[in-house]
Amino acid sequence: MSNSGMHGTPTPSEAGSSTRPRLDDNSASKVAKPDFYYGDRHKLGDWLNQMNLYFLFNDITRNKTLFATTYLRGRAQH
Repeated sequence: MSNSGMHGTPTPSEAGSSTRPRLDDNSASKVAKPDFYYGDRHKLGDWLNQMNLYFLFNDITRNKTLFATTYLRGRAQH
């Protein structure tokens, strides 16, 4: 350890040796795919939260509505 490391300030080699995953590392920020939505209004809020989390973690900013419609089934599809 160098002198600068002894005073609480990590040297560049010490600072770069962190084992914490970076937030922009796709392997560290996986989120499950949303469930299909079948039209139960009591489950709508949970489904929308799942969709929003999926959009956020996968950096989806365009065509959200189109993407969400691919997860509609049954009554929700008609």
